[in-house]
This record gives sequence, structure tokens and C-alpha cells, in this order.
Amino acid sequence: MSGEPLDKATYDNAVEVVAQIMNQHGFTSASQLQPHAIVYGKNCPHHTLFSRDQF
Repeated sequence: MSGEPLDKATYDNAVEVVAQIMNQHGFTSASQLQPHAIVYGKNCPHHTLFSRDQF
């Protein structure tokens, strides 16, 4: 449902997928990862954004 925080399993799965994609493209640092809110200029709900510290 829109506007609800991601549950832990969904969040953990998303982090794993992002890590795999980063590895495939040779990213070596989380600082290279940019949320789509930055790339596309969207205003996203704060609870759907990833924390680089947790990543």
C-alpha cells in the first residue's frame, strides 16, 4: 500500500538486489549509489529511501 514503510524482508531484499547490480557494474563504493529522487528530481516519501549507513 502506498505510503507505508517497507517491511524488513522487502527492505533487505532490495538492498541485496542493489548490491548485485552495483557489483555487475563495477561500483566500489556506496557513495556511487544515488537514489532516484536525486537522479530524477522526485520528492519521495522519506521512509522509502535507503540509508547508505545501513547499506
